[in-house]
Amino acid sequence: MKLLDRIFHREDLGHGPDGPYLRRWTLLRLFDYRLYVHRFLESDEGNHLHDHPCDVLTFMFRGRYIETTPALKRSARTEKERRSFPNQTTLKVYSAPCLRRFRAEHIHRIDLLSENIGKTWTLCLFLPKRRDWGFYLDDGSFVRWDEYSG
Repeated sequence: MKLLDRIFHREDLGHGPDGPYLRRWTLLRLFDYRLYVHRFLESDEGNHLHDHPCDVLTFMFRGRYIETTPALKRSARTEKERRSFPNQTTLKVYSAPCLRRFRAEHIHRIDLLSENIGKTWTLCLFLPKRRDWGFYLDDGSFVRWDEYSG
């Protein structure tokens, strides 16, 4: 496994009390496109919803998770409207096999069910970065990812 970790550049993301929440292997980098395999070791860090710097196409091939999203009106199209969402959320369970597409502006949080800790795997294609990303606090304020303390 150590040889594969070096060949495919393994990264451990997050530094919670139980270790990283995500282990990622880079399968391909081509220009600004990146193809990763993700193994979810824990639920997302912190307690807040977040968005992403780029659009993502993801295929869950093992496991399942609960996705929390803000209960937004479909008319919330601007950055300001997305960042001022009410403190209401929607929960949905996704199970493998599952193909999904996230726009960078998609606000969510991933939580693992206890029986799926370390057993949820995805193949993710990250498209070119097009925006800053971060976390949405309970009061609706936005904090950049590199300033977030969880």
